[in-house]
Amino acid sequence: MNRKDRSQYQTGKRLVLLFLAMLIASVGCNRQPTQPPMTGVTYDQLYRLQNAYLEFCDQRNKPPKSLQDLQKVLAKSGQASTVIEAVEKDPELELFWGFQPDMKSSQPVVLGYKPSATDDQYIVMTQQGIVTMDVTSLQSASFPPGRSAPTLNPINSSN
Repeated sequence: MNRKDRSQYQTGKRLVLLFLAMLIASVGCNRQPTQPPMTGVTYDQLYRLQNAYLEFCDQRNKPPKSLQDLQKVLAKSGQASTVIEAVEKDPELELFWGFQPDMKSSQPVVLGYKPSATDDQYIVMTQQGIVTMDVTSLQSASFPPGRSAPTLNPINSSN
């Protein structure tokens, strides 16, 4: 094999390797990230609950005092029994009743939260939506008067 043939052969090998590397990278990038499994109340149910909470405040000009106050609002979506049952059976979900959020405020106020399946993460319901917060963010978030963030687990507080 002469010098020119060897050079073309090496260039061809490099192109094949480059193509394979790009193919492997693109397959890895197209894969959807895996979410940790969520037990108890789901994001969808929290979203429905948050919408019902805010709709109740808007319609009645007062905040709901309990989950039962939201029953009629949730019934409109056809999910009342599913959401109510999930909320009642989820011991990790903390909801704050009797607080009417200021919808004009740019500062989100925590209306409820629950630990997520990911360490040091919480799924948080605010008047602006459902978000995930780490422990530090939740500790510094705004809460309704008389309410506060959960106490830190001593094992997790060093993170």
